[in-house]
Amino acid sequence: MGLNADGHVVALMRTAESQDKDRAGFLYAAFSEDKGKTWSKPVNTGIWGYPAHLLRLPDSRLLATYGYRRIPMGIRACVSRDGGRTWDLEHEIVLRADGFGSGSDLGYPITQLLPDGTLVTIYYFNGVDSITHICVTRWHVPP
Repeated sequence: MGLNADGHVVALMRTAESQDKDRAGFLYAAFSEDKGKTWSKPVNTGIWGYPAHLLRLPDSRLLATYGYRRIPMGIRACVSRDGGRTWDLEHEIVLRADGFGSGSDLGYPITQLLPDGTLVTIYYFNGVDSITHICVTRWHVPP
């Protein structure tokens, strides 16, 4: 969950399992304008991957980082310029694409902004050696 520039609470929810294959694995967003007392109906963001972490950037964009549990497995990110209503899927950011395993052996990223403007994303990962470990990626979101 995170706050967008309008002060609304945004929640991204995973849909890992579904009878409807067009819905399975997508992140859904819900919005609260009253600090979480009531919520909008969840809407499909178009982002495939889970689970997600939200971070509001200094320029008011929202950044979602998430595990990508399809080949090529890894960690990805996407930006919203309108408070989480739409996401720039055409410019999805691939932080890593070298994951390995059963499809559920990576993710749960958390991203923080460092004082120098660098983003740091920490997550768990499973490589070709089948050893699950904690990783960190330092990066910058494109303007």
